[in-house]
Amino acid sequence: METLSGFVPEYLHRREYRYPFLDRDLVDFLFAIPRHQILRPGERRSLMRRSLSSVLPPEILKRTRKAYQLRTPILAVRDAKDTLQTLLAKPMLSEICPVDADLLLHVIGAITTDGNTLWWPFVMRAIWYEIWLKSNFGRIEISRSHV
Repeated sequence: METLSGFVPEYLHRREYRYPFLDRDLVDFLFAIPRHQILRPGERRSLMRRSLSSVLPPEILKRTRKAYQLRTPILAVRDAKDTLQTLLAKPMLSEICPVDADLLLHVIGAITTDGNTLWWPFVMRAIWYEIWLKSNFGRIEISRSHV
């Protein structure tokens, strides 16, 4: 490094990389835990949940997943369900591409009641396209407070 032209002192200070999960004591401890304590069929993170049972409430320990950003849009669609049924009663989108309005409303109902989010991105895209089509081509006036 010292022989490089344009010598810059900052280049002499190299970063030190650390790998805390490869600490010898930690690895030895983890390998000492019996396999049946770590792997329990049907129980995710069993050892962690059991170790935190005296610290966390049962409803947090037993939950299967964390809340995520999809909850708010689903609640908004649930609140605007009547407006969406009116909007999608005769969709302009079905004139442009093969969209079945009944099926679309059925999937929206499944998303809001069952929480089935598999088709969520496609449904939202269809709703936004329908709003855009109807607002730009003047069939109905859509305000942002509806959806």
